[in-house]
Amino acid sequence: MVERQHDGPLPAGMADTARIQRSFRRSLSTYDEHATVQRRMAERLCALLPVRSYPCIAELGCGTGQLTRLLAERIPCRSYLANDLVPECAGAALRFRPQARFLPGDIDEEAPHLREHQPDGFDLVISNACLQWSRRPAATLAALRAALKPGGILAFSSFGQDNLREIRALFGVGLTSPAPDALRALLPAGTLLTLCEEHQTIVFSSLLDALRHLRATGVNAFDAPPLTHGRLKALDERFCRDFARTLTYHPRYVVLRA
Repeated sequence: MVERQHDGPLPAGMADTARIQRSFRRSLSTYDEHATVQRRMAERLCALLPVRSYPCIAELGCGTGQLTRLLAERIPCRSYLANDLVPECAGAALRFRPQARFLPGDIDEEAPHLREHQPDGFDLVISNACLQWSRRPAATLAALRAALKPGGILAFSSFGQDNLREIRALFGVGLTSPAPDALRALLPAGTLLTLCEEHQTIVFSSLLDALRHLRATGVNAFDAPPLTHGRLKALDERFCRDFARTLTYHPRYVVLRA
């Protein structure tokens, strides 16, 4: 696995960019059916936005367009820039925002150049369930903030320390996330309007079904050892006994005004 440098744990992932891209490209046809938590996160993120006009919007990590669609239904705009690591996601962005410009690439690499695509700045920079993959979150968040007009809104959702804690306990892999105070320290200058979190759980019939769920949503881009039949059986027994066949999601939401 390629080792990456990072500046803080929002969180620092255990997967390199190429592995993440492969995982999400493979899940494009199954993501919407299985990513129920991410869809609810997109809905809540939209509900947390201040009620105002947003003529120019940038969305980072647009994926299959869950958030893109919600924003298109609720917020008219004249300019929309959609980004994703997987180039094939351009179709989803254009389906919901025909006027969109699509910017392929890694969020850490593209964030510092957003202002080049909108020289007078964006009214809204938004991202759903994406920034947990950032290798240098403080720098990336600062770059997203710098892409805003004065008074513009930066809004994003990510995940907290308890996210997929069962997978971490069973396999020793996962993303690391900061405590709320540490997250505050990573945020760029501005007026913090919202910082909140919640827990959501999904119950599965077996560990194998839980792993299939993660694969279907692309959230399996980790360096875990291969599973033998015997190891899977032992882990499944522990999953049922210690975790009641449940996966925990720990969404977090941040809304900040420049």
